Amino acid sequence: MKRLILVLFVLFNLSSTNLFSQALSGDYFIPQGANPKGFPTLSDAVTSINTNGVAGAVTFLLDADTLRENSFVFSATLSADSSLTIKPAPGRNVVLFVSSSASVGNGPFMIGFTKGYVTFDGSNNGTSSRNLIVSTEQIAPVVDLPFTLNHADADNVVLKNLIIKNVIEGQTNFRYGAVINDLGGVTGFKVENCQIGTPERPVRRDALAPWGGGATANQFSIVNNQLYCGTRGVATIYLTNSEIIGNEINILPTTAAATDAYNHGMYITGHTGSLLIHDNVINCIEKTVNASSYLIGIAFAGNGGAETDIISVVNNMINIGAANETRYAYGIGMRSTQVMGNLKVYYNTIVLNNTASTFASHAIGNHTNGTGAVNIDLQNNILINNHAGNVGSSAIGLTPATSVLSSNHNLLYANQNLVNYQGTLYANLAAWQVTTQDINSVSKQVTFVSATDLHLAESLYGDADFYALPMVAVTTDIDGDLRHLVSPYKGADELIDPVPVEFASFTSSLNGNVVTLNWTTASETNNAGFEIEKSSAVNGNFEKIGFVKGFGTTANVQTYSYSETADNGSFVYRLKQIDFDGKYNYSNEVKVDIGLPTEFTLSQNYPNPFNPNTSIQFTVPELSHVRLDVYSITGELVSTLVNEVKEIGSHNVLFNASSLSSGVYIYRMTAGNVVITKKMNLLK
Repeated sequence: MKRLILVLFVLFNLSSTNLFSQALSGDYFIPQGANPKGFPTLSDAVTSINTNGVAGAVTFLLDADTLRENSFVFSATLSADSSLTIKPAPGRNVVLFVSSSASVGNGPFMIGFTKGYVTFDGSNNGTSSRNLIVSTEQIAPVVDLPFTLNHADADNVVLKNLIIKNVIEGQTNFRYGAVINDLGGVTGFKVENCQIGTPERPVRRDALAPWGGGATANQFSIVNNQLYCGTRGVATIYLTNSEIIGNEINILPTTAAATDAYNHGMYITGHTGSLLIHDNVINCIEKTVNASSYLIGIAFAGNGGAETDIISVVNNMINIGAANETRYAYGIGMRSTQVMGNLKVYYNTIVLNNTASTFASHAIGNHTNGTGAVNIDLQNNILINNHAGNVGSSAIGLTPATSVLSSNHNLLYANQNLVNYQGTLYANLAAWQVTTQDINSVSKQVTFVSATDLHLAESLYGDADFYALPMVAVTTDIDGDLRHLVSPYKGADELIDPVPVEFASFTSSLNGNVVTLNWTTASETNNAGFEIEKSSAVNGNFEKIGFVKGFGTTANVQTYSYSETADNGSFVYRLKQIDFDGKYNYSNEVKVDIGLPTEFTLSQNYPNPFNPNTSIQFTVPELSHVRLDVYSITGELVSTLVNEVKEIGSHNVLFNASSLSSGVYIYRMTAGNVVITKKMNLLK
């Protein structure tokens, strides 16, 4: 017995030794449990892959509700075909607590990368669900960085579907969410569908900082994340051919106790090539903390000015300034003496709120030190500056003489002067249009869904002042809704025709052959009434069978009914709701089955005798191929009336015997295994 135990012990240890000393491939569970392959801890797994490499794609499956790990760094040489993914095991929700390593720049970190092709995927089912929380229990020293890329070879690192937040009370919040650690040459860094920080506990400084170094650009993709931070949502220096798309960025300096002298939704500097800033929501509506701070939704400072260096700013909603804010505020702001870049600013909605500040602030314009040249194409935007605290505040405030502006088809509004351009104030749109700028623009107040939701109010639908100039390159809005091909709306939101009638229900009932349709509406706007349409299961074409008058405009629940006597068969009904202006919408469809057959039948032709036409009816209880033939009394086939698939129900076919002689004929129906034969008499 002792020998058996010893043998098993040796075999187990040999197996474990092999696992820890061979190239990895396939799935490994953390901890292993009863699974074929695995490691006791994630740190052990990372050590193994760093030491032994891989022989194919590898997945580390986190298979416990809570995992506690020492800090680790990925340094294995991987590739697109031999990559590593860390994710929750199927159905598992995981909290991953990691302690920190000493700083290699920007503070103590938890998880580092000196090589790439590593993906952290927080979904446990292959969707966009977030089932992995990355946090720390360490109180001291303070952990600054959950994720950090520490070498130029850390290419193609992906963080997706994660929640990165502090969960331990009394713990100082993370300083950052994820960074490229002050170095250049990293490509393929992607952060997608992650939540970083919380409204109650935002990260203290920058949510994401793909920060370059040595004037060497990084390349990254930041898509569809929720970011809560104190200083900057996305902070960059030296970047190329990157994208920041579909993110919700919340700057919370008071909650985060952010002491930096700037608070920006995004900070873009050192850019070359192409940069897409599309479909983001940026909220900077909490008061700054630093007495010398300033707020900017999207800040630019020193970017490439070549023709190929394009920054595309499209479909963003930017909401700036708390009521008690006392500092500078800008929707889009220039903050450098260097060249700002070539900005293509289309279809954005920017609102600068009225604040307690006495400093000049602009919906789009220069900060006090932003005297560098900039080239801006400004089209189809809504730019609102409600700030009344300084007469120099404006919707457009590009003060340097080096500014180059092309502006048209916008909606501009300012509580003070409308435009401050190259040192000249323009009090209103008419004065500004004398310069040939914004010839097709308008100036008026805008009604939004709310003070914190910058979608257009439905009441603005059809207001031609909000129609923009269609752009071939911009086919959708911030929500992915298609823009109108002829009259798209200015700003980030394409206002869709509001639903004129809100259906609460649409049902049918049957009493014999009497079909009754009942429907209710929760509200109605401009409702002329309802056409009742019916379709036979045989032909599938809807036809109008009646009309019921509507109640026009009402916020009260309304009840309607319509009845008809129908033949046997299967029918589909729907409602065509029509406005007084001719626009219409359809309800859902309801199906009614009336007296449907339960067997194959073939009726006696009518009339009989006949000359020369007669009708033959047959029923089909299920979808079937039906053949109906006519034979002479001697058995010669004289006509095939039906040879096709027929749906359930009753069917009629007309037989014309004008070319036949008088006499007795046989007609036979064949459907599946069923054969029915009858006689008919042609009498001329």
